Amino acid sequence: MEPKNLPDRLTDLVARAVNGGAIAPGVVAACQIGAIGLDVPPEVGLAVGTVIGAAIGSASEEMVDVMVRMHLTKIERVATFNEEFEAAGLYLDEVISEAVENPDRLDVLAGMIATAASSRNADKIKLLARAYIANAYSDDNLDNLAILRGALQEIEGPHLRLMSVIVANPNLEESALLAANPLIASSFHVLVGRLQSIGFARPRSPQYSDGVLSVDDEPVWALTRSGEEAMSYLGSGAAD
Repeated sequence: MEPKNLPDRLTDLVARAVNGGAIAPGVVAACQIGAIGLDVPPEVGLAVGTVIGAAIGSASEEMVDVMVRMHLTKIERVATFNEEFEAAGLYLDEVISEAVENPDRLDVLAGMIATAASSRNADKIKLLARAYIANAYSDDNLDNLAILRGALQEIEGPHLRLMSVIVANPNLEESALLAANPLIASSFHVLVGRLQSIGFARPRSPQYSDGVLSVDDEPVWALTRSGEEAMSYLGSGAAD
């Protein structure tokens, strides 16, 4: 494969994979401010140069395929982000144009897009978009959005699924929670530890709602107010 063919090839891949054959203007604009190029990413160019220079031959195309697919995946995630704006009757390219007038808002939006592009979980991408839509037009909420984005950078799909389990089982002690949800048992303490560290979940006493645990208590896990807010964007909530 000749390097000069790569831009056209990547554009064709994007056009066929995103939005029914055409790249939506909102996706293009979001990729631009999220530093996600629609042309050949630098790592692809480097891979091509390395492979051709080493005269590996047919392996060069396989390597380029992998790198292009990784880049395309990021663009597809941005398309999912854009779909949430369309569902809310908004055009992301226009939202971005409006945000240019407010550097703080633009910075938060660019961060949300970059985080979405690196996320492996569609619900997390939707959460990011919905949180921005709900809060970005109040300057007082921009700091909270930035904090939420920082917290979401620390978690992925399994953490969100555990939060859903906690919401669905508000009064179960830890052992009963794990017995009822065996699929999360092996990774539970890793997941809940991260949720606790970012302020999304906390243990509370099974006897008292104020969260005070005695040494003999087995905890009941609950979402904090921040965790509840995050889950509210996915249509779920929990009593603190």
